[in-house]
Amino acid sequence: MGYEGTNQITDLIYNSFTLGMEDHLLEIFGGHDTKEVITKGISAESGLNWTKDGQAELNKIPGFVRGKVKRNTEKFARERGFKDISAEVLYAAKESVGA
Repeated sequence: MGYEGTNQITDLIYNSFTLGMEDHLLEIFGGHDTKEVITKGISAESGLNWTKDGQAELNKIPGFVRGKVKRNTEKFARERGFKDISAEVLYAAKESVGA
């Protein structure tokens, strides 16, 4: 691969980052295997259990607000006596703040 080939690959990567298209890079370079990633189901500081569907919905939320959404949802669950946080609890917490 010569200069022009390297330049095109570099431009593709740079432009993807600047346009917010990082997911495009996963398609180009084959992505990553998430099957072996162990997700933490229990929140250590709260003692609440996130169900798989609750965790899946939480993971759909953009990273820059995910922590705040998680904290607010856990607070909502504790106040109402929930031990498990499912997608339904996440939606109920969202509705309670009017979002």
